[in-house]
Amino acid sequence: MAQEWLKRNEVKIIDWPAYSPGLNLIENMWYFVKCELAKYDEPPKGTLELWERVEHIWNNKIDKDICLSYINSMPERI
Repeated sequence: MAQEWLKRNEVKIIDWPAYSPGLNLIENMWYFVKCELAKYDEPPKGTLELWERVEHIWNNKIDKDICLSYINSMPERI
């Protein structure tokens, strides 16, 4: 039923490899956060400060364009 709907609505389907962490969008986002955390001059003083940094990066540096760039690059990484 779902596959019929996809065909009727001409939805392009990508064959997805069984295990492909490079295609897992959230893993790419966490990698971005990790790279941003590495830019700080000093390590966080504790878990609260680390969480505040992660929240700041997530809320202020990850935008629609970054998400779309990861999504649009997925076919190239298959």
